[in-house]
Parts: sequence; structure tokens; C-alpha cells
Amino acid sequence: MFSSKKSSLNVRHRKCYAIKEGISVNLDVARRAYEELLRDIQTQEKELAEHLPEQNTRLAYSASRGFHYVLVCGNPSTATLPPVRRP
Repeated sequence: MFSSKKSSLNVRHRKCYAIKEGISVNLDVARRAYEELLRDIQTQEKELAEHLPEQNTRLAYSASRGFHYVLVCGNPSTATLPPVRRP
């Protein structure tokens, strides 16, 4: 998920790990929660790719929008999306 290029997600990741482990219990707990959320997001990305095998989809991140999916299609009115599942 993380590339070597400088992106807002990489900056966020570096900030999260700027202080070494063991200095703050609260920070360590927050990091574990952050890592779990990232794993959940990656799992959802794989599920989306399975539901839309013929579509060009990718997971993107920006500081203003957070995590979001990008669906590249020539004509948006013809795109078919899977039903929304709420947890």
C-alpha cells in the first residue's frame, strides 16, 4: 500500500511512527488501531476488485478526502456498482 514516493499517506505514516515504540502506551495502542484499520481497508480493496473484475478500480488516499475508491470508466452512466453493504 505504501510506495516510496512522497505522498500524503506516506507523510501520515511517517508521522505516526516518528516516535519509537514504548515511549507512550497511548501512542502504541493508537498505532495498533491504525494498523488494523489499514489492514481492513486493504481487505475491502481486494473484495471490491473481486466484485468488479472487469472494472479499473484502485484505492486512493488524499489528505482532504481520506481513503476513497477510484473507478475509471469511459462513460459513468454505464458503470455498474455492487450493492452497498453496511457493517
